[in-house]
Amino acid sequence: MLVYDTSPLVQLGAAEQTVVEGLVQTAVQEQQRPRFGSQNMVSYLTMQLHILHCRYALERLKDPEPSGMEGLEIWRLIQQIILTTAKPFTLQTAARERGVSEGYLNKQIKLVSGYTFFQLQKFGKILNACALLHFPELSMEYISGLLSFSNLQDFYRVFRRYMHKSPQEYREQDIFRPVERAPDCGSALLFLQYLHLNFSRKITSATLAQEFHMKEYTVCRIFEQVYQMTFAEMLEQIRVQYACAYLTGSDVKITEISERCGFESLSTFHRVFRKHCFVSPGAYRKNQI
Repeated sequence: MLVYDTSPLVQLGAAEQTVVEGLVQTAVQEQQRPRFGSQNMVSYLTMQLHILHCRYALERLKDPEPSGMEGLEIWRLIQQIILTTAKPFTLQTAARERGVSEGYLNKQIKLVSGYTFFQLQKFGKILNACALLHFPELSMEYISGLLSFSNLQDFYRVFRRYMHKSPQEYREQDIFRPVERAPDCGSALLFLQYLHLNFSRKITSATLAQEFHMKEYTVCRIFEQVYQMTFAEMLEQIRVQYACAYLTGSDVKITEISERCGFESLSTFHRVFRKHCFVSPGAYRKNQI
């Protein structure tokens, strides 16, 4: 059963709780009454829950009255950037509509999300491309044109940069898998959700095995088959992602970030962070300002 427990990380207001509960209820219904595209729908809803959790957590850390543009307006713009993929939408247009300079707006976007306008725009196109690739009747040329890539080669280049594989490989390997692997994909999604909700705690593959009533070697096998990485590698990656969000969106001390993200020591945090981001946490924070 799909469970979303927000208490360990962030307390939600009434309106926020309503949004989260609505998404969870829809995901549970999709899981309990399988229909066409249910697995994809559950994956999409889980992604929404994760993004909302990051948003609410960061908003709790930031000042009630953030300097510069209002936080809510920035999040609306970020959503618009990601979703506006089929028609021209430029930083110049967004800045003009808000009566600010392009440089100032780009800095505000990066301060909140960790990405520039251009990076978010490319990321949004790839998210939409992943969704469109679920429909085998849509050709690569059609998807490329629909998402306003300059040409097919540009589509393939950007897709590979974000997904580390071509659109064709993604369609064959991640969407149209053999039927017998479908159950593992469902378990893998639940594992991923559990890690996102409990990354601040001490978690091992044995923890997941006990939580989901499986053998530990089965848990490890599912991670390697579905995600092509070990349990430990996935947990490290998730913890570093949240650490990046804290470093970018708050003034929390690095020592506390290390603890909040579940690292057993500050030295381990520095070692793992540098392995994934190629810089120290302090340098990463400085580069984002």
